[in-house]
Amino acid sequence: RPTEPEPVVAMAVSYRGCPPPSAAAAAIYAVVLLSCGAAFGAPLTTMTDTSPCPSDLARTHLLFTQQLNLSYPGLSAVASAVKAGNMASACTLLAAHFVDAPTASWWRIPPVVPSNKTDGGAVAHALADNYSFYGEVGHVPRNPTNGSLDWWFLGPVHDFQFMLALSRHAIFENLVTAYQSTGNPIYPRLFDNLTADWVAVVKPPSPGQPGQDQWISLEPGIRMDHAWPVGFFGMQHADAFKTSTRVAMVSSFADHGRFLEEFGSSGNPNFQSMQYWGLATVALTLPELTNASKWLTGATDGVKQDMHHGVYPDGVETEQTSGYHYVATRCFDGFRSVVAQAGRQVDPVVGETVEGMFSYLAYAMDQTGLGPLNSDSDTTNYTDIVLASAAVFNRSDWVYIATHGQQGTSPPALSSMFPWTGQFIMRNSWTVDNGVWAWMDVGPYGASGHGHRDKLHLSIRAFGRQLLVDSGRFAYEGDIAVKFHDYIKHTRAHNTLVVDGMAQVDTPAVATRPLANNTWRIAPEGDRVFASITFDGLHNVTHTRGLVHLRNMASSSVFVVVDRLTTAAASHTVQGLWHAHPDTTVALDTQSATVSCNHSDVGLQITVVGGSGAATWSNSSVVKGQVKPETQGWYSPKYNSYAASPAAVFETKVAAGEHDFAWVLLPYKDKAEVHLVAQATVVAKNATAVTVKINFEPETRPRHPHAHNATAPLVVVVPVAA
Repeated sequence: RPTEPEPVVAMAVSYRGCPPPSAAAAAIYAVVLLSCGAAFGAPLTTMTDTSPCPSDLARTHLLFTQQLNLSYPGLSAVASAVKAGNMASACTLLAAHFVDAPTASWWRIPPVVPSNKTDGGAVAHALADNYSFYGEVGHVPRNPTNGSLDWWFLGPVHDFQFMLALSRHAIFENLVTAYQSTGNPIYPRLFDNLTADWVAVVKPPSPGQPGQDQWISLEPGIRMDHAWPVGFFGMQHADAFKTSTRVAMVSSFADHGRFLEEFGSSGNPNFQSMQYWGLATVALTLPELTNASKWLTGATDGVKQDMHHGVYPDGVETEQTSGYHYVATRCFDGFRSVVAQAGRQVDPVVGETVEGMFSYLAYAMDQTGLGPLNSDSDTTNYTDIVLASAAVFNRSDWVYIATHGQQGTSPPALSSMFPWTGQFIMRNSWTVDNGVWAWMDVGPYGASGHGHRDKLHLSIRAFGRQLLVDSGRFAYEGDIAVKFHDYIKHTRAHNTLVVDGMAQVDTPAVATRPLANNTWRIAPEGDRVFASITFDGLHNVTHTRGLVHLRNMASSSVFVVVDRLTTAAASHTVQGLWHAHPDTTVALDTQSATVSCNHSDVGLQITVVGGSGAATWSNSSVVKGQVKPETQGWYSPKYNSYAASPAAVFETKVAAGEHDFAWVLLPYKDKAEVHLVAQATVVAKNATAVTVKINFEPETRPRHPHAHNATAPLVVVVPVAA
């Protein structure tokens, strides 16, 4: 770079007859005149040590001869250089073109004032090659000979996901943000180093060949949908972003586009949504690439097909996990957004489907904003996401839910059933202080390996606290996955029945029709539902769970659960399981047949229903952090995180026949303001229902003005068949 670039810039402007370029583009043009001056009729100088072209000459040649549309507006000078065989000039002119190109304006940042200021957080760690993914913090080594980062490093717990996350390059956005706020060139310099190194050593698969490691399905889509375009366009005015690296990125963009065109339809539904989003992003932000138009058409068709097969009519993604539902929602919405930002018309089907998917997030989250922790999901708060999407889709009901009724329009009902996915969300209020929330799974297993064998599971949260929980997803790879491999997806990690230690069947994977209307009901006074499941390796054993939720009873909610087990064999061992949050203290009272889950000021009373019509339990215990004889009593709120948690375990043996185990669950905020259950008995039963009579504690102290009349028994008919 010349010490006084102004005269050189003037020469370039005079030669081309163009308007004055930006400072970054002018600096690149200066390199053209110094190292490739023959293209402008100037004396040819000796090439500098830093070539404007990437070291992989074959890929560079492919870029200019096949991957670039040299007739695209603004690339005429590049085309001339290619025609003249001056690859160095072509590389430099191509890099200069992208500095001032009109594409991806939403990701570009204006030139910044240089400074020595620094930023902390992730970028500070990245400068020392330290990265954190899924709670794993690792120092990524470099090759001592050439300084290349070890892109195959598995992290501190030997987790394949760590390696994948490293090559997803989420740090690029952090580096752009740090550069924008400080102007310090160390951030674009690191971006340049990481990008050039990655492109050079992590080679794309050959055409027609599926990828491995960093190029397996999903990974190319993740890089293209956000991290790479954010970095590439955000760093356009950074001098430390070398010309050769810019060209290498364009070449790799083309490689990614080609791969995503070939394999965008591979993988499970959330894979496909991310891959099509990435393909559309490449097509719309780099229209200079030869196949950009074809890629956009393919991505649009692919997204619509993925929505048709991967999203139920009720708006829920078919993998049966709220976490990956959000992943797919974010990807479909990312596709919608990038199409709109590029000034293109969004297909109505895309917009309507995305709206339905956000609607699930809004109606499924509890009063604190947390979504369900079902199958492979993390504990995630969706409040800000729902509010942002409500502004896009003009949904005042979502605003009402997310603000606990402080703003917006009240939904028509407190509870929600998503009849295709079979997720039943029950609540008694929209507020946190008085709110009870419950989630029950009465749907299919799930369309991918992210499903758990958890049908009929019940989670309960009340008054801002988590009480009964799903055990979570733990990890997919590494030491944690090995430790809990026989527990994560097993039925015994969920709040339901286990027979002979066997897990439930994992069929059907997806629903082919919605739940029958006579299997569930939502009414002002409460909700009811029932469903059935069978078990792996057990013939003629069926578990049916019926549930009735009564709102605003005893100043809370009352849940009455009946577990009907039908068997044909002579003897089976049955377990009834209730997993509590790690922050709860679970006490088992065998005399009164209750389990008390106390969470500071909030609790949950679980009463075992007796009576001549009820099956009885032989043993009961509280298990926490158990490894042998079988794993039990563990909880994972997010990937790669776990803790011991209490589980109430009831056990008995049953003979052939029909057995009705029943429970009454009563969340409470303050024992002084609620009448707990004194006794519950089965008073009648038939083929379709079990009737439970509940007696509350006698009137011995002042009660909440909205409490249920504790002097009168409550009789509840719980359906178990149509």
